[in-house]
Amino acid sequence: NGEGIGDTEVGIIYRLTDWDESGMAMTIGANLPTGRVDDPDILQDYGFGDGQTDAFLEFGGGFSLFDRKLSVDSWTRLTYQFAAEKTLRIPENEEYQLGSEKTVFDEKLGNMVEYNFGLGYGFNDWLSITGLYTYNFVQQSKYESAYEEANRILEKNTEQESHALTAG
Repeated sequence: NGEGIGDTEVGIIYRLTDWDESGMAMTIGANLPTGRVDDPDILQDYGFGDGQTDAFLEFGGGFSLFDRKLSVDSWTRLTYQFAAEKTLRIPENEEYQLGSEKTVFDEKLGNMVEYNFGLGYGFNDWLSITGLYTYNFVQQSKYESAYEEANRILEKNTEQESHALTAG
């Protein structure tokens, strides 16, 4: 159980086009570390942020057909995650990563790429169906400290790739 504010996203959207049935926009912004990070001394702690600032750039657009009944949208977001100092437990080995000692690590979480493609069909003013495909890729994280083996263990398997389909 936990409650609190998470990291805060701020940004500016600039509309690139002024077309009736379609458009393109670009967003630039940042994710600010306003959330609470995990406490390494509490085993079941639940944080609401990752403790570092991110910068992002997003570009996308969409268009409508058949009197705005069918909509097609697509956008891509690139996120750069800045490094931050974090106090973490020093993993003892790959199988048991909960160590008894702590140290300060320079943690650089992996940069992210997200791509979205969506379709929607509006039957009338109050009923529509939508589908969204999302691809997400996160590069490997990097850790720096005086403990080279711990750095390697923390970096292991941090690269992630996912595909998601959403319907509504």
